[in-house]
Amino acid sequence: MAKATKIGSSATRKRQKVTIYSIAREAGVSVPTVSRVINRKAGITEETRNKVNSLLKLYNFKPSYPASSILGRT
Repeated sequence: MAKATKIGSSATRKRQKVTIYSIAREAGVSVPTVSRVINRKAGITEETRNKVNSLLKLYNFKPSYPASSILGRT
C-alpha cells in the first residue's frame, strides 16, 4: 500500500497566484491603495508605500497586463 500524501503538503500544493487582493490583505491596506502604489500615484504615506513595495518584491509580483487591458487600462 502506497503512503498517503498530506493534503496541502509541498508535494501536492500548487503555488497560488499572488494578486493585489492578497497583497492588500497581508499589508492591511485596501486594494485601491495597492493599486496606487503599483501605479506610483501620490497620496500614499511612505510607510504604507514601503510596506506594500516590500510585499510586492517578496512575492515577485508582476501586474497582469492582459487583465488590465480587459478593464480598458494600459
